[in-house]
Amino acid sequence: KLDDADLKKGLERSISTDIQFLIAGQNSDGGWGWWRGSESENWLTAYALLGLHEAREAGYAVPEDRLARATRFLERWLTRTAELQDNATLDTRAFILYALSESGNGDESRAVELFDRHTLLDTDGRAFLLMALDNAGEGQRPRVQTLASELTARAILSATGAHWEEQAPDLRAFDSSRRSTALVLRALVRVQPEHMLLPQSVRWLMIAREIGHWETTQETAWAILALTDYMRASGELKADFSYEVALNDKVVLSEKATADNLSDPVMLKVGIAELLLEEANELIITRVTPSEGQSGMGRLYYSAWLRYYLPVETLKARAQGISVARRYEAVDAATLESLGAAVSTAQVGDVVRVHLTVNAPNDLFYFTLEDPIPAGFEVMDPTLLTTSHAAEAPGRERLDPDDSPFWYDSWTQSVIRDEKVALFSDTLPRGTYEYSYLLRATVPGDYNVLPTFAYEHYYPEVYGRSEGSRFTITPTAATE
Repeated sequence: KLDDADLKKGLERSISTDIQFLIAGQNSDGGWGWWRGSESENWLTAYALLGLHEAREAGYAVPEDRLARATRFLERWLTRTAELQDNATLDTRAFILYALSESGNGDESRAVELFDRHTLLDTDGRAFLLMALDNAGEGQRPRVQTLASELTARAILSATGAHWEEQAPDLRAFDSSRRSTALVLRALVRVQPEHMLLPQSVRWLMIAREIGHWETTQETAWAILALTDYMRASGELKADFSYEVALNDKVVLSEKATADNLSDPVMLKVGIAELLLEEANELIITRVTPSEGQSGMGRLYYSAWLRYYLPVETLKARAQGISVARRYEAVDAATLESLGAAVSTAQVGDVVRVHLTVNAPNDLFYFTLEDPIPAGFEVMDPTLLTTSHAAEAPGRERLDPDDSPFWYDSWTQSVIRDEKVALFSDTLPRGTYEYSYLLRATVPGDYNVLPTFAYEHYYPEVYGRSEGSRFTITPTAATE
């Protein structure tokens, strides 16, 4: 239940818009793909079904036929893959059976059949199957308890808490330790709300956050769902305690946590200039002894981050599984063909070709390339009537080991925005790729140029960036 009127209003508007977006993007076969009109994916369809079902349960208008079409698509996929025994397919079957059971269309017989092969499932598959069987009712309690025991045995204990990992991670399924831990937490909270590992797994998930969220949207979504279920089951919503924060022996914050303010995060910011430079800084967060009338109930969660910024021109290129290079080239004014010479200055009205090179030593999944557009420039979009006829669409090229170029047309989507050019590919085979587009200088000035950034969307630890730089646009006689 939301008591924040502004938050509630914003969510209602956003959810209504998202429902219409999903409905418009449903394919004729009942499924959804990554982009409107692209081939339907079984697991994307399961996520869409989950979202639309939850929206309808919350009182939003969702056409019943849209849910029915999605359900039929998933049931057809389950029939087609019934004989497959590979780990990825079985884990996907577990997720789809979970999604169907959540939406009120559970298939108990198929879930029982999958349980008979559950030793072939990885961690996330067992968590999904546990929840699907739990939704089937008390008759599946023995199987549910078996899966709960097996998940308990798979827990990895450390000083930071308890977490779970996949034994055979599937990059296409967004597998990660944070996602798996959230899924197991949600499963165990449902069937064993007093499980001894729950507080430890919550602690591990909270430590794994990065500035208020987890690394990917998948991890964040499942973590929020799991933690919400845990808060309901543990009674943490009845918080009634006090705490203090001290920095270098000085109390900088003293607060009370109650059921009324539990949803209001407390943010404390300290400038780097206020920190000790020649010695260690000591940050101490303490729960105060309950005062008279306080119950002391509830848990205190906190995170601390150090954020700093460097001059952009000092940023060096970095490769963490992907290497990226960027080069600005002068072009022939008449043909807009590259002259091959690298440039860092241009006059207002000049056209510059941006040449990006990406090297992927391994196959990449859900690849994203983002190239910030420097201030003072605009992209020459050939789809606009105001653009020169000599301009062509952004070019992309793959170079094979023999350096023989051929066109690579498997980019799923390319987007030109005011602030950046973005390129997406569901799967990018290993190799070296080149991508180019045109900019026109419009406003004189000396500008910072942020690095080009490439990464796997659901595995952002695999990334690469070019170096930062500066670009100068000089005025023409007419603009001075």
